[in-house]
Amino acid sequence: MTPAEPTGSLKTIVGWLITDAGDDPPRWQQLLDAHRFLPEQDRQDVREALAARASAGTLNNDGRADLWEALRGFIAHDRSRSGRPGALPAAELDSLGAIEQLLAPSDPIQRYGWLFATQLPDMGSGFRFSDPAYDAALREQRTAAIAEVEKQGLETVREFAGYTVDARTVGACLADATADKYHAEALAMATAEQPGERLAEGWLARRFQQDGWTWLDQLLAGEPAPGQAALALLMSRDYPKAWQVADTCGTPVAEAFWQNFPVNGLGHGFGSAAEAAGRLAQAGRTAAALKLLITYLHDLGLQLVDLLISLLSQFADTHQVDSETQLLSEYDFRTVFEYLNQHADQERSAQVGQLEWDFMAVLGDEPPVDRLYEALVSDPGFFVAVMEISWRASDAEDDEDDEEGAEAAPEGEPPTSQQLQQAENGYVLLTSIDRLPGTQPDGQVDSAVLRQWVTQVLERADASGRRKIAEALIGQILANAPGDDDETWPCRPVRDLLEVLQSERVEQNLAIKLYNLRGATGRGLQDGGKQERELAAQYRASAAGFVGSWPQTAAVLRQLADMYDTNAREEEAEAERFRQGQQK
Repeated sequence: MTPAEPTGSLKTIVGWLITDAGDDPPRWQQLLDAHRFLPEQDRQDVREALAARASAGTLNNDGRADLWEALRGFIAHDRSRSGRPGALPAAELDSLGAIEQLLAPSDPIQRYGWLFATQLPDMGSGFRFSDPAYDAALREQRTAAIAEVEKQGLETVREFAGYTVDARTVGACLADATADKYHAEALAMATAEQPGERLAEGWLARRFQQDGWTWLDQLLAGEPAPGQAALALLMSRDYPKAWQVADTCGTPVAEAFWQNFPVNGLGHGFGSAAEAAGRLAQAGRTAAALKLLITYLHDLGLQLVDLLISLLSQFADTHQVDSETQLLSEYDFRTVFEYLNQHADQERSAQVGQLEWDFMAVLGDEPPVDRLYEALVSDPGFFVAVMEISWRASDAEDDEDDEEGAEAAPEGEPPTSQQLQQAENGYVLLTSIDRLPGTQPDGQVDSAVLRQWVTQVLERADASGRRKIAEALIGQILANAPGDDDETWPCRPVRDLLEVLQSERVEQNLAIKLYNLRGATGRGLQDGGKQERELAAQYRASAAGFVGSWPQTAAVLRQLADMYDTNAREEEAEAERFRQGQQK
């Protein structure tokens, strides 16, 4: 085979493909997809053949518009990357551009739709999307396109807007192309169904950008309908002046303004968020008010505590009928309660704690409910009250309930959905307490306060038939104990308490909680249980030091060591299976 033969064979194949494409646009589109990978002469053959078909007007209508769109995108892509590897030379792109013009649809909706199909279309300008020159070029092309579409009348513009991703942009370009020509029609569309209203929004916004309050004051002087006036003011985006003017226009305009006020896209550092949130709440849009405040929480300083407490209280009562509840996520609620825990003073602590209880269901794992935790570890009566909500009385039963047996009270009656939710809230709360009763601001534990709290909890739990679960929960809470000043763990008040209680259930749950607090671990596939053996040895050494004076503490640490011994054997077995090439 000579060096020229492969090239000749390819040329023959390309000739067959051109013949096969004939007047079928989809086949030409497939050929264009491979066009850039062909030798220069073969690319020229393809262009000349397609140009001949386009000039003769013989291409089938079926698929012709798609072929034009593919060709237009192909040219724009390569023009944007002019001079880069793989991009076709400018002369070839000019030749393809002539073909593209021959194939361009006469219908302006089809011809210019691509300019509005995405927010950042590739125009073949070579400008980066972040370049102001790109924005200017895009606006110019879009305005020229709408000017062409508008020649067929406003209804054609409205039809065109219905095919775009953002009818507002079409409205803005209509204002650029025709200024106030469609003033009356745009106002009429301001209360029409989509996409008419969205188109009107874009038109109103751009007219305000063009002529400001001089134009908007004239519009309002014409006494448009309340909804139209409100929309024009909203589209000015000049807040708070816009809502101040809405107030002067009368109650109907102000009500329409706040019913449609946006809570997203207001820009960085929106300094009037607190005032706007208050007005939204007055309009019955409590979820929207909360979302707005949360968005700007860290920009507004520390003065929002009272407003947030008020809004959360209102939302707790109205969330089931608030149509915008979906605006708020778990992250939003966690953010607002973290803020309140950080900034609410002691006078508001009870209010914040009540709200934490009300919103437990939407705060996720490890909820940020510091005020509620403080109330639980300082008030034994409150602790037992929450326990009674979440667990049924079980002391008289033969089977032993544990903390997984949460069940809504009262017994003997089918629980309501509210009771079930409260039971779940209480379960999450009492099993996630992260502090020890009696802990002072300096981190030291007051032994008398701790012992009094535990004693009162057990006495009240006895009276309600829930001592078993109380002991289990106390064991878990004791896992939050700090160490002594010499880092001996647990601190002496907890060691002394275990000796007084002599409760197997407390000790067992303390050991289990400690074991679970370790969390996930990482290791090599052949490491086995080395980590666990070391931990078991540490706990046994600590237990040996407590045997004489605090035997119950020693028993807890031995239980923990036994757990790690079991875990070590499991890890060793897993490593051995790996060494032998066995699957898990």
